[in-house]
Amino acid sequence: MPRLSVIVPVYNVEAYLPECIDSILAQTLRDLELILIDDGSPDGCGRICDARAAEDSRVRVIHQANRGVSAARNAGLAAAQGDYIGFVDPDDWIAPECFEALAEAAEAQQAQIAVCGFTFCDEAGKAQYDQAVPEGRYDRESLLLSIYGMPNRLHGSMCNKLFARSVLDGLRFDESVAIGEDWLLLYECYCRTNKAVALADCFYRVRMREHSATRSASARLYLRKLETYLRLCDYAADHPRSVRRQAAAKALDACMTNKSELRKQAEHGDALKRVNKLMRQRALRGLLRGELPVKTAVYYYKEGLRG
Repeated sequence: MPRLSVIVPVYNVEAYLPECIDSILAQTLRDLELILIDDGSPDGCGRICDARAAEDSRVRVIHQANRGVSAARNAGLAAAQGDYIGFVDPDDWIAPECFEALAEAAEAQQAQIAVCGFTFCDEAGKAQYDQAVPEGRYDRESLLLSIYGMPNRLHGSMCNKLFARSVLDGLRFDESVAIGEDWLLLYECYCRTNKAVALADCFYRVRMREHSATRSASARLYLRKLETYLRLCDYAADHPRSVRRQAAAKALDACMTNKSELRKQAEHGDALKRVNKLMRQRALRGLLRGELPVKTAVYYYKEGLRG
């Protein structure tokens, strides 16, 4: 069995896929399998995947009808055999030492998850800025506090993290969720984790594409993103008071952020009304449950009355 499985969902990224694949196969951690899931891509991605599998025995290819990124990643999880599992998006790439450094940190600290930072690049691949994570060790409560943080100090992505296989065993992405699916699965992973370790190094390279799925703005998208995050906040109900309070505050912060973005959209009427209603409901709920200070709850409730 390989030490590491790297899962890459592939769809309509012919121009960027070779660089992604090259960066994974060039890892200093050589004992790996690369699982490429061709999710019915309409371009030449399927041929690129097959060609790389013919060149390197570490590459495995799964072809399936288009079902979305969550279904593609789930197919990869079902096939993965490594002791560790990592995720890379097909238009991104990683530094050569990425997975070896994360695996060594996890083993040195007896941690089940290892985290690194991001370097955000333009579409041509030129570095623009770094987003490091606070280096150190994290227990379960601190991981949960991070996912409800403002901002999330460890990021809500699965892609800047290395997971022990036991953490992901039996878990799957929710294929009914169009955006924010990472947050929901990451929460489940954190609930299974006793210890994580974070490195300040920015090993993961994000390509900021103007027309990528996560960067395409619309009123519907903002509303769906908010509803996913509120679902995540509801998961905090069974956790310590510190986590519940942070989740209640984050729910309102998410409402406010999405409301601000919706106001920039040409057609936002019904979506904006929905966000205002959610804000009022969350403010009242947080107050009644003792999770929000009175002033905070009143402030957001009033904001929910404004157009």
